[in-house]
Amino acid sequence: ATTWSPRYMLPRIIPTDGAVQRNIQKLSEPDCLDGLKPLVAAYEEWLKKVEGHPVDQGLEGTNAEEQKEVERGKLANDLAAWNAELGAIRCGLAILEKSRMHWSGPGVQKSPLGLPFEAWVSMNAAMAKVAKDKGYDEWRLFQLAFILASIPAFATRIPEFHDFYTADVAQNANAVTLLYFATGDGKSEA
Repeated sequence: ATTWSPRYMLPRIIPTDGAVQRNIQKLSEPDCLDGLKPLVAAYEEWLKKVEGHPVDQGLEGTNAEEQKEVERGKLANDLAAWNAELGAIRCGLAILEKSRMHWSGPGVQKSPLGLPFEAWVSMNAAMAKVAKDKGYDEWRLFQLAFILASIPAFATRIPEFHDFYTADVAQNANAVTLLYFATGDGKSEA
């Protein structure tokens, strides 16, 4: 038998940011990295909640057990991908922290080790100007996560950051990630 109505309703996603610094201007300042560290802890906490999500609720009928197995498999695949994304965010933040220690201030860097942090600061300074003209002043949480997760792909091309080049980074370094989140605005700036 077929059915025309959905069998499962996705719960509404309510974004939270906790203590994560999202102010674009503040993220262009030299002491900005401490404000990003809560993102990793919040992501870990979210993953723990999702791991226990009952994917088998609402599945009934003659092939319910088969559907439950499929849903459990999908959740396992999603968890693996989300854990990989968490690893990329951690790596991006670690690269910025290492780079910050060698940053020689705004502009041309004395050492290639300062380049990723200079890129971070410059990006946020430029985006702060754009954001002000458009009437906002904060990144959305998913935008910050996306940017941090993307840092290893370019920073590990700098010889001084080759030690961050892992199998996970290699898998994503030459990939194009499509960022889509139904917010109604802001994707082009991410």
